[in-house]
Amino acid sequence: MPFLTLLAACACLVGVSGLHVTTEATDTTDLTVTDDPFYIRRERMLADPIRYLQANGWHLFDDRCSYSMWIAKIYTYEDMLCACYLSCQRELTQEELDFKYESRIIGMKREMPRLLKYRWPYIPIFAILASVGICGNITIIVVTARFMGKNKSATSMLIANIAVSDLFTCVFCMPIQ
Repeated sequence: MPFLTLLAACACLVGVSGLHVTTEATDTTDLTVTDDPFYIRRERMLADPIRYLQANGWHLFDDRCSYSMWIAKIYTYEDMLCACYLSCQRELTQEELDFKYESRIIGMKREMPRLLKYRWPYIPIFAILASVGICGNITIIVVTARFMGKNKSATSMLIANIAVSDLFTCVFCMPIQ
């Protein structure tokens, strides 16, 4: 009997408190994340990163942009890449591609005098090394090919092979350096 009394009391409590399960649909309003001003600002920034950069007075690849986002500690790494470097996970628009290209050209023009100022001594050094390397390796190839004749030893083949690879290095890699 005490068990039935307890069961009846629980049933009445559930009925009175409204904790029972119904199959009726209820109208609820969910609070979306986009109501937060941060998320609204973030979505605008990611939708048009060019305007974001221009509004803050930054250019593409500006360290101040990534530093300010890093200091804020509320942006993800992907947000920073998209807003500061136009490396978004989405497809870039033609305007963004043009802006990225123009910014790279402007950056190269801005950095070229500084690079030449500090690295100009390397240009004649590399030119001398490349010319000496080309002449020396051609000489080695000609000598080993002309005087090898019937005496094709493994050492002669190895020296000729190394000279050819070194010649290619001098011709293709040294000018780029």
